[in-house]
Amino acid sequence: MAPIIELRNVYKRFGDNVIYEDMSFAVEAGETFTIIGGSGMGKSVCLKLMIGLLPYDAGHVLYRGKEVGDMDAENLRELRRNVAMVFQGGALFDSMSVFDNVTYALREHTKMSDQEMLERAGSASTWWVSGTTRTSSIGCPPALAAACASAPRSRDRSPSSPR
Repeated sequence: MAPIIELRNVYKRFGDNVIYEDMSFAVEAGETFTIIGGSGMGKSVCLKLMIGLLPYDAGHVLYRGKEVGDMDAENLRELRRNVAMVFQGGALFDSMSVFDNVTYALREHTKMSDQEMLERAGSASTWWVSGTTRTSSIGCPPALAAACASAPRSRDRSPSSPR
């Protein structure tokens, strides 16, 4: 089976600043992949290349075997709906409850009922939230951000999910 995301011999530069030279890796289905590095080392650039937010100078970036650089707007939207990313600081809404943060993408991109969202949010977040009740306390932003990223991407999509 082909990897979900694959970078083959990718080159990226900004002017004279070479970010990647001949970078290659693959992420298999079900695998959790982490990019770690110092400030300015190209972590965000790599993520942006993978989801088509930045063009690459040479090489291949493939999503499910399809060249990301050749994708039209609809295919790029589909790719982005199916890739979960957690950024530094969590990118959370501090004015929203834990439940509302975790279910934000579900509310925006599906027609799920509150009960369906509660079930999905619970499966994504029970390891860091005591139960699935609403709370205004955000005690662990990185864990909450991970739950926010994973809630809309469950493989057992409900009938009211788009597609």
